[in-house]
Amino acid sequence: MRKYTIYVVTIFTAVVLLFQSSEVRTNSVQPPAGRTGAPDELTCGDGGACHNATPNTGSGSVLIAFSGNNNEYIPGATYEVTVTVIDADASKFGFECTSVDVNGDGAGTWSTAVQGNVAYPTASAVNDREYVSHFMANSNNTWIINWIAPALDEGAITFYASGNGANGNSSNTGDNIYTSSLVINNATGIEALAQSNPFVIENLSHDQLNVQYFSEDHNPVVFHLYNLSGKCLKSFEVDNQSSTTHSTSLDVSSIPNGFYIMQYVSGTIAASHKIVIQ
Repeated sequence: MRKYTIYVVTIFTAVVLLFQSSEVRTNSVQPPAGRTGAPDELTCGDGGACHNATPNTGSGSVLIAFSGNNNEYIPGATYEVTVTVIDADASKFGFECTSVDVNGDGAGTWSTAVQGNVAYPTASAVNDREYVSHFMANSNNTWIINWIAPALDEGAITFYASGNGANGNSSNTGDNIYTSSLVINNATGIEALAQSNPFVIENLSHDQLNVQYFSEDHNPVVFHLYNLSGKCLKSFEVDNQSSTTHSTSLDVSSIPNGFYIMQYVSGTIAASHKIVIQ
């Protein structure tokens, strides 16, 4: 009985090791860093070590989508980056993505996963770049990851992604590798004002609140004045105007001295500031 138990355990261990070896060889767990097809990088299809496939020769594709308006970012803001691998013949999917500035250096920081089997960011392999990728490849073909823009304006930033549509045969053959890129730019002018700070208090007295604000696509602009307990004391609506910056005066003469919250709403944009009337 003792010998039989040892024999079974030995066989089980061998099968597990064989499976793990196969999974590592085909990068089902997580691909190595630096395989997005970005400048000075390979893909998982180059060289045949992982997947013996020439990139972009299959019938599918890999797509990158960015949640910022007009594919523009505000420094320091957080956005969603979506990577989707399309391949009708594949049963398992994987990806790797990085973000690079005009100098070829890494730009921004990968944060939490919103959707999909996502691995933690991988240590940089080239020019201080950071990578995010699949973890334990399966039938999921879409991943959404939070990306934090650089704290300062770095100009145009390019996302590079490599996607794998695999047949799941635990071999380096029969898979398709795809690459793609997406350029985003720093938001400037009134668009930056709209997204980061859509209204600014220019002058405040006991009687008048003068503000500069942004009007989005002819949507009405509404200001709500709340006390610190959350009760709305007064609302001000401004007529529809062109999509640009404006100035107006709000009558607060009936409001007692103290601290308040002024909220701005225009279409999809909303923001609040704490103010003091005295």
